[in-house]
Amino acid sequence: MSDLNDEFIIEEDEGPSNRPFLVAAGSLITLLVLSLVCLGAVRTLGIGGGSDPAEDPEVIAQQASIAETATAISATNEAIAEQNALVTQTIIALTATAAAPTQTPTPSPPPTKTPTATPSPSPT
Repeated sequence: MSDLNDEFIIEEDEGPSNRPFLVAAGSLITLLVLSLVCLGAVRTLGIGGGSDPAEDPEVIAQQASIAETATAISATNEAIAEQNALVTQTIIALTATAAAPTQTPTPSPPPTKTPTATPSPSPT
């Protein structure tokens, strides 16, 4: 029975080392875990939050300025749209006038049957 066990010994080959891959993977996983821990700490402790930006007078002034600028841009866009509509109507009117034919040719009368000279047989 011991002879059978000796025949099936599987020798392991010395393959290439996976150590650099394992070191890189371990480093990336460690970095991910540390970043998640830091994110949780910042969220929990509220570090770096400061005050509410909606209550800051500078932010309120900037938002008012942005609103005024947006209103001015909107008014300008409306004026340009009205001007473009007038120009478009003018172009359509000019095109319609130019497209109407002024001097149309009259149809020619149909051809008539006119007698033609028939050649007579030549004497031979």
